[in-house]
Amino acid sequence: HTAVWTGQEMIVWGGAAAGALSNTGGRYDPATDGWLATNPTDAPSPRWIHSAVWTGSEMIIWGGLVNGDFPFQSTNTGARYNPATGAWIATPLLRAPEQRDAHTAVWTGSQMLVWGGVLDPDTRYTNTGGVYYVEAAPRVAPTTVVSRKVHGAAGSFDVPLPLEGAAGIECRSGGLGGNYQVVVAFPSAVSLNGVAVMPEGGKSGNLAAAPLISADGRTITLNLTNVSDAQTVTINLSGINNGTNFNDVSVPLRVLVGDTNGSGVVSASDISQTKARAGQDVTASTFRSDVVANGAINTSDIGLVKSRSGTAPAAAQ
Repeated sequence: HTAVWTGQEMIVWGGAAAGALSNTGGRYDPATDGWLATNPTDAPSPRWIHSAVWTGSEMIIWGGLVNGDFPFQSTNTGARYNPATGAWIATPLLRAPEQRDAHTAVWTGSQMLVWGGVLDPDTRYTNTGGVYYVEAAPRVAPTTVVSRKVHGAAGSFDVPLPLEGAAGIECRSGGLGGNYQVVVAFPSAVSLNGVAVMPEGGKSGNLAAAPLISADGRTITLNLTNVSDAQTVTINLSGINNGTNFNDVSVPLRVLVGDTNGSGVVSASDISQTKARAGQDVTASTFRSDVVANGAINTSDIGLVKSRSGTAPAAAQ
């Protein structure tokens, strides 16, 4: 049989026992120590000495020995299995390599490469192969990701956290506990397998409690604690599943308390900006200067920004 690792579970499929070939399989989750059978509907024909690769969202079964005249014969058929939906989709025969078994197959990140093996019916080895391109499945991607804090009576304000490009800078204090809240919104209901919080080396940060999923399944709220300053914390949401596709989502949270202008360094410019806003209402335009996040821009904020002057992430110092 073959086995692939998805990042959360092992999928075992096919093989032979007592001369009989199989097209059944199972998914083993080490977290629960449980098995779930793969869907037999539309599965490839029973086979062994085939190949299997994991694409990041699907398992591709290809080639191998199937029931035939010898009593087995090699094949160039296969199928893609999506564990999120349980569906099998046959691979095309057009321009597929010659039928074979005992070959190798690897996934490059965008295509499957098949090479070598044994060709039937004359049982000769081959040094040929082929490339199979898979149309990329749409990723389950958030619509918005923000770091949210309540500024007293002024209400909640969000710092956007882009998933690509420069990370959003959270300039507000997490208080004595280093507490932050990250809110991830999706266009449709999702589930997730787990969350891992990964601080930079020598820094800290972890989940304060289990993730909170909204009643409609579209929003995941992550409460973090013990988050130290001047670092980028990476939050990995594993196995985000919308019922059709699933993948991981990685969120960078860059914390630099006092960097009110988002330059990447706490400097005299941040101090001047905070002084200029002292006494102003906390609004969508001024909330970054309320670094204490109490709903007022005053001497407490100016003092905190001054105390952090010169602070920058290790990579920027």
